[in-house]
Amino acid sequence: MRWQRLEGESRTSAGNYLILQGLLAERREFYDLALALYRQAGEKMPKNDGVWRLVGDLETRAGRLTEASDAFEQALKLKPSPVDRPEILRKLARVRERNLDQDGALSAWRQLADEYPDVIHLIEEVSAF
Repeated sequence: MRWQRLEGESRTSAGNYLILQGLLAERREFYDLALALYRQAGEKMPKNDGVWRLVGDLETRAGRLTEASDAFEQALKLKPSPVDRPEILRKLARVRERNLDQDGALSAWRQLADEYPDVIHLIEEVSAF
């Protein structure tokens, strides 16, 4: 496979190869394998917030909401880009809501409103809570 050469290269390349394998596994509905691959990628690239977003999304899909919340929190700790940060906060708030953690959800929604007061669609979503 042409991508397999990445496995033996730098930690970042190996991590990207694991993410690629995880995406393929997820596409084929091998969710446990995908999750394991994403977690391995997180070990190779501990400062990559995107890995933890993938873990959070997959844990959410599986209904493991506490684990999803933890993954989104980990992604936020890694200082995601200003483009990605509001989406991660939004996902965190929604997961906490689904997990009946109203205080945690409110905290995430407030943080989102405080950090992005001029983004109308985010404020509308926050106000719906």
